[in-house]
Order: sequence, then structure tokens, then C-alpha cells
Amino acid sequence: MQCKSIPVAPPGIRNATRWVLALAGVFLLAGCGAPTSEARYRALSERYEAEPPPSEPPPERRLALADTLERDSLVRAVLDRNPGLAAARQAVRAMLARYPQQGSLADPVLSYSLAPLSIGSEAPPFGQRIELRQSFPFFGKLDHRREIALAEAAAAAGDVETLRLELATRASVSFDDGYYLQRAIAITQRHIDLLEEFHRVSIARYESGMSGQEEPLLAEVELAHAEHRLADLKTDLLIVLAGINTLLHRDLDAPLPPFPAGLDVPAAGFADLGALRESALAARPELRRLDAQAEARAAGVALAESEYRPDFGLMGSYDTMWRETEHQWMVGLSVNLPLRRERRNAAKREAESRVSEIDAMRAETRDAVLFEVDRAYRKLHKSRHVIGLFTNRLLPASEDHLSAARSSLETGRTTFLDLIDAERNLRTTELGYEEALTDYYRARAALERATGRIPGLSGEEQ
Repeated sequence: MQCKSIPVAPPGIRNATRWVLALAGVFLLAGCGAPTSEARYRALSERYEAEPPPSEPPPERRLALADTLERDSLVRAVLDRNPGLAAARQAVRAMLARYPQQGSLADPVLSYSLAPLSIGSEAPPFGQRIELRQSFPFFGKLDHRREIALAEAAAAAGDVETLRLELATRASVSFDDGYYLQRAIAITQRHIDLLEEFHRVSIARYESGMSGQEEPLLAEVELAHAEHRLADLKTDLLIVLAGINTLLHRDLDAPLPPFPAGLDVPAAGFADLGALRESALAARPELRRLDAQAEARAAGVALAESEYRPDFGLMGSYDTMWRETEHQWMVGLSVNLPLRRERRNAAKREAESRVSEIDAMRAETRDAVLFEVDRAYRKLHKSRHVIGLFTNRLLPASEDHLSAARSSLETGRTTFLDLIDAERNLRTTELGYEEALTDYYRARAALERATGRIPGLSGEEQ
């Protein structure tokens, strides 16, 4: 058996090939991401690509098994089950998937062509051509595109944190609404029982000739107003419970544990307003989102500037329509000519304007954050003062007023109208106290949300 020698490419081809391979290696470096962006990408991916570890039992199950509905368990269950939050997390994952896309080179292009008239011809040989092309953007362009994609993913992550704050705030406020309505129903029902007693007393007084017909009528009117108010409160409570079930992604009529019989009276003392403002500026996800968008816009400016620089392409081909071996193998380098400077100038101005837009939006958002902190802080102070006013003065005085009116009616020193007024005043005061107490917790939730903390959760669960 005779061995055939393998033809060796001429020195010109070997040198050209070395240059092409060297250029390919250089341009492939354009596909390597900056170490800082790669580390940030991995950190954000680890945070959002992995599903949260399941808890035993899940928050919704713990909520259903509880004897009393608690604020923190409700907030945890909402954050665990709300589909809007799951959708926002998926949006971050979608944005993260753009990072490797933006850092990838375009696919190489393989083309094949032939000379149809050479098919079956004996004189000229069969003519065909095979060509492979690969384009390479100028150095840094892929990095800028990756930076934009990563910053936009970080901005979407800020949206997730903002939504968590909003959902937790809604859950906490719904808890306060439900608690107040439950207490208002109990207070109103107790006063209805009291008014029914007064109604019986007024009838007895009328039948004994101690009063006129106006006393039973007055008691009847006041009793009807209280029963009407009770019906409104029960309807409002059903609406609040349906809203809570909506936050929990449950059937609207799904049962919930009863609200607690009372809320803790807040102790005196508040954090320093200046410290709260600094905490808000550091923790608010809306500001972090704008910071991420500012990074994306800055990378957009850098990308627009890099468009003034040319992109490159490498080509290699084999063509049998050349008889000489030295001409059959071809390598080449292509470059675009960035001559349309008006278009590139406009793109750069657009990118720079986007940066200025974000700067203005961040300044506006910063002012709004500080105002939210200030407003919630002052409402918290006011509600604490109002609670003290109800506890120390209004409630005791209203209870004594009703007791004195009952005693005075029995001795004839006052009228039945005074008794009804005293009852109405006590009912209004008791409802006002519960409203003031829930106002405090609403203001506290607003302050926690304003400072970037999840309302209703302890510090280690933030």
C-alpha cells in the first residue's frame, strides 16, 4: 500500500492564517465581561434565580391554624403567596437572562456557493466556494451592553423590593381596618343592648305616667340609627376580609381567624427624625432603582460614544474556481466605516438627555421620600398624643357622664334626652379611641414603609 503525502500549505497561506488567528483571539476578548459586572451578575442571579426555601408549615397554613389573626403572620403570608410578587421576581429573571445575550458575539455565518454551469463539465473543474464569516464589535461595546442589561435587572429588582413594601403596607393597614371594624361592631352591639334597655325603661316610664311619648320615640330613633350603623360596619368588615383574601391569593370567602381583642397601647418615645431620614435615603428601593437606572443610562452614553469606532469582521474561504492553490484559500478582514456622524451625534445626545432625566427623577424622588418620612413621623406623634387624651381624659369622663346621667334620671334631676346624649357620647368616644389606636399603627406602618422597612416584620426578617 502506497502512502500519500499530505500537502502542506504554502508559507504565504500559513502566515496569513497566523495573522487571522491572532486577530480572532484579540477580538474574542471583546466577549469577555468585566470582572466587576460578572460578580454583580452572579450575586443578583443567586438572589433571584433560586426559589425561596419552603417553610414548614407555610405561612398561609400557619395563618389558617392560628386562633387569632396576628399582624406579622398576615404580612409573611401575603409576601409568601401574593402572585404579583411572584410576577415581579420573574421579571427580574427575564432581565437577568438578557445579560449573557448582550455579551454574546453574533453567530458566525457559513455560506456555500457553486458555479452551476460547471456541473458535469469536463473542461473546467467543478466550481464551488465555502466561506465562514465572524463579526466582532469594537472593544468595550459588549461590556457596555452587558452593563446596561445588568443595571436594568437591578432596577427591576428594586421594583420587587418596592412591591414587597407596598404589599406589606397594604396587609398591615388591612389588619388595622379589620381590627377596628371588629371592635366597632362589638362596641356598637354593646350599645345597642344598652339602648334596648333604655327603650324598655322609657316605655315603662311612659306607661306609668312619669314621661311623655317623646322618650320611647327618642330611644327608638337612637336604636334604629345604631342598628343601621351596625349593618354598615358588618358590610365593611366583609369587604376588608375579602381584600385580605385577595392579597393572600385565596377565595374571597375563605375563612380567616378573628382579629385580636385589643392592640397594645404604644409606649412613649420615638426615633430621631434626622436618623429616620438618613435611613430612608439609604434603604428606599425606589432610590436604589433610580441608581441602577442611572448606571444603565451612563453605560448607554459610553455605548453611544463607542459607536464612533468601527466594528470588525473576519473571513475565511475556500474557492475551487482558482486553479492555483495559493488563490483557493482566502482570509480577510472587514471593517465598517462609521461615517454617519449625525446619527451617532443624535444618539449620544439622546443618551446624555436620559442621564439628565434620571438625575432629575432621583432628586424628585428623594424629596418625596423625605416628605413621606416627615409626614408619617408627625402623624405618629399626633396619634400617640390622641391615644393619651382618650385614655386619660375622654374615656373616663364619658363613662362617668353616662353613669351620672343614669343616676340623675332615676332621681329625676335630668331628662331622658340627657341619658341618650350621654350614651351616644360614650359610644362615640369608645369608637374614637379604637380609631386613634389603629391610626397609630397605620402611621407606624407608613413610617416603616417610608424608611424602607417591611411593616409588621421584626428586624431580622426585613
